[in-house]
Amino acid sequence: MRALIIAVVSALVLSGCQTTPEKPDMPEQIARHLASVAGGAKRCFNEGIFSPEYAAQAQRSVVYLANTWNMTPEVGALYNETFNHYLTVQATPEQLADGCRKFKFEIANRNNEAASHYNQMQVNAQRQHEMKKAHVQAAKEANAARTSMLGGSVQCKKVGSISGEVRTYNAFACPVGWYPAQF
Repeated sequence: MRALIIAVVSALVLSGCQTTPEKPDMPEQIARHLASVAGGAKRCFNEGIFSPEYAAQAQRSVVYLANTWNMTPEVGALYNETFNHYLTVQATPEQLADGCRKFKFEIANRNNEAASHYNQMQVNAQRQHEMKKAHVQAAKEANAARTSMLGGSVQCKKVGSISGEVRTYNAFACPVGWYPAQF
């Protein structure tokens, strides 16, 4: 009985985990922020302040974080507008150096945020895998318990079979399309 309860609870838990939730729509402020980081990193790279590797890491983090959202066409246009603004805004060399220094902090935060999100997704996937394994094990235990509670096995013949083939099933009754061999 305990195994049956475990199997039912596991099935209910797993059925809730198997659906992939829809991505939420990206809010405008998130789009602006991610676009400013991406545009700023590209601008700082174009000006020779950021290394190609650093700028590429910033772009990867922004793309990763942006892909956790659903970007509507309107928000996508806002993202592109903000990104392009950061590429073309007029600035003195001092302003540019100061801006790039500030972007380094933002980029480090976005890199950490992306890594944290990725790690959490890995943990969630591992948990889901472990729950699935537990469900399979609970189902096996429930089946074994049911078989032992129901008295072992039954011999059955296939309906309409001329050969008289008899099969033994570990169950209380014959499956559909079969009848007890004792008849």
